[in-house]
Amino acid sequence: SEVLSADISGKYKLTEVGTAIQDLINRYFSMEPGSTPAKYSPQRLTFTAHVVNAPILQQFAPSLKEMANVNFAGNFDSEAGQLLVKASAPRILYGTNNLNNLQLNINTANEALNYSLTLDQISSTQFEIVNTSIRGNAQNNVLNTDIQIRDREDKQHYRIAGSLRSLPSAFEFSLRPDGLILNYEPWTVSTDNAIRFGKAGLDANNFVLTHQNQSLSVVTTPPGGNN
Repeated sequence: SEVLSADISGKYKLTEVGTAIQDLINRYFSMEPGSTPAKYSPQRLTFTAHVVNAPILQQFAPSLKEMANVNFAGNFDSEAGQLLVKASAPRILYGTNNLNNLQLNINTANEALNYSLTLDQISSTQFEIVNTSIRGNAQNNVLNTDIQIRDREDKQHYRIAGSLRSLPSAFEFSLRPDGLILNYEPWTVSTDNAIRFGKAGLDANNFVLTHQNQSLSVVTTPPGGNN
């Protein structure tokens, strides 16, 4: 088409590719641990795709003033348990919103599903954010995430780093001990902090954040869920 061009090669079924990729993700982080794996035939493919700023796109997004080609590339092998995805958006100008050098990388390596999303700059007439990154991995039903914003001198401006654990009937989120920086200031995070949520309700354990004379805590009453 005018907007999208793609090339896919290999041995696959379009009706089963999505199921196979979801099954691969579930090996590292399952929303329902212990569930029966889906059935599908072996899927093996390599792909590239490009989205271009064709005139027809202006009809659906008239505020899109500029867009460099958005590129995708990768491969997937369900039998080998391998996934690689790379995507890039060099520049998008939508109205007064400016986005520069967005990069996405996903891969399976070191017995984990790893991901990285970086952005050099996003700005508008009211704000500007530079050097933003979201990195982490999924392994053994634990999703680790490290969100950072650095200034132009590469100093940590903001950081939130923690993990989300998938349990049989709930999820549990914990912040890393060094995982909270707000406006250049590191906050103290209590050890063994956790917020568990699911069908039984919400339960917070030792979730206390402190900085100098400031304190933020999450307390559930009664404790133990079902609140």
